[in-house]
Amino acid sequence: MIELEKGQYSGNKIMEVKNQLFMASVTSYSPNDFNASRHNHPNTHLSFVLKGGCEEQKKDRYERKLLSTTFYNSLEPHQINILPYDALHLNIDFHPLFIKEINEESNLELIVDKDSSLPLEMIKLYQEFINNDDLNVRAIEEIVLATFSREKSNLLYHKAPFWVEQVKEYIQEYWNQSITLDELATVTGLHKISISKHFSKYTGETITTYQRKLRLYKALELINSKQYNLTEVALNCGFSDQSHFIRLFKAYTSFLPKRFQKL
Repeated sequence: MIELEKGQYSGNKIMEVKNQLFMASVTSYSPNDFNASRHNHPNTHLSFVLKGGCEEQKKDRYERKLLSTTFYNSLEPHQINILPYDALHLNIDFHPLFIKEINEESNLELIVDKDSSLPLEMIKLYQEFINNDDLNVRAIEEIVLATFSREKSNLLYHKAPFWVEQVKEYIQEYWNQSITLDELATVTGLHKISISKHFSKYTGETITTYQRKLRLYKALELINSKQYNLTEVALNCGFSDQSHFIRLFKAYTSFLPKRFQKL
């Protein structure tokens, strides 16, 4: 078992920002040059797949897919088994002071597991890494603190009524279609005013925002598949107006779609 240093990973670190609360970094991995040894990290950390993917193992084997986030408890043994393509990971290593003052380890794991907005936040974080100005370090700190705050985990812990899950499941099934409040009222048996008024209480966002984020996540997947041009991506994700798609993509990820596609 190899015990890595704080903020050290089995690939090659190419960018890093650190302070007394956390270290955030971008690490590249190559099939011809990566460390497959079983290892652990002294601090709690997470890793988001920006490019590529791999087969990894803690106790059991699992696949790390594009745009997915994996959580690691402090000192948790793991290893990369198979790395078929070049990969790029965005890692956040949480200092014990973060765990003590900002949020607990179990709460961070909950956010990774339950927060549907996390991929968009991680893409936005990556954008700040490649912003070459004097504000990107502060911007990275702001995103990390907001995304992994105790307030965020408290919201996810909050026990939502069954109808909230019904609404989510219906939107997930018909994510690229225009869904009305009347439809959701029929699905849940509640009045549409009650649904509209209380959905954000349990999720932290409106129904419209929830569906837009879901569409943008699907757009990220389609762009990375390289099977569609950007016009086709927008149409497939329910955006009949290309300029509207571009504005929303930029607002939620900080990237223009064309720039993200090139990356």
